[in-house]
Amino acid sequence: MILRRLQTFGSLVDAVGLWKAGEILARRKLRVSGDVFAKVAGRRVRVRPADTDLFVLCQIFGSREYELPANHRDMLRKTAEIWARQGETPIIVDGGANVGYASLYFADVFPGARILAVEANGATFEALKRNVADHPLITPIHAALWSHEGGVTMRACADDSWSASAREGGSTPSRTIDGLLAQIPGGRPLIIKLDIEGAERVVVAASPQAFAETKCIFIEPHDFLSPGSNCLTPLFRFAGERAFDTLVRGENLLLISSS
Repeated sequence: MILRRLQTFGSLVDAVGLWKAGEILARRKLRVSGDVFAKVAGRRVRVRPADTDLFVLCQIFGSREYELPANHRDMLRKTAEIWARQGETPIIVDGGANVGYASLYFADVFPGARILAVEANGATFEALKRNVADHPLITPIHAALWSHEGGVTMRACADDSWSASAREGGSTPSRTIDGLLAQIPGGRPLIIKLDIEGAERVVVAASPQAFAETKCIFIEPHDFLSPGSNCLTPLFRFAGERAFDTLVRGENLLLISSS
């Protein structure tokens, strides 16, 4: 437990600096409400100390779990530039966008891409909107990724701002990957990132062509939540028919097309 706390503190310091990390943790310990403003990667973001924001901040800007190896990053940048010259728009889908830190990270790495930041939790979505308000190429979307657009029910876990799972039928808006991509004429999927608490199987199975065509997939497996659910089976089905480099980055499986 002590080692884990030290690791979290170290990652938070790497993300926002020593003094700001101390402020965030002190406010969390004292349960002081209100956002803390921090500067990460040259951009001012909001952090809710009492929520799970600091752990997401640690993952993305401390441990840098979405950082690509230089050769893969450069290949994706080149692809995005070629598409743009051809009049096509590179799209990044940030599924399970939380408060927008991953979207901001991707926006810095791929400055010409349109980013669709999809988040189902209402309070977290409001924080997402505030964090990306000044970025014209990030579009926040209040919805859960699913197999249709008829709505779902979100079942909250202990940390409901980042670990609620979707169930069929309900009042929370739902979107498909195909539907998201279709809203940008001339768009092509450059990156699809999924951190959607076990809905991976449903979402991938509903839009197989989109996943088969994207150049890069970040996906956090969640079979541990429901053993036997085989969340990544649809992904492996088409991935076996295409050339992908496979990497592990923190909690994520990363597939990068070499074709």
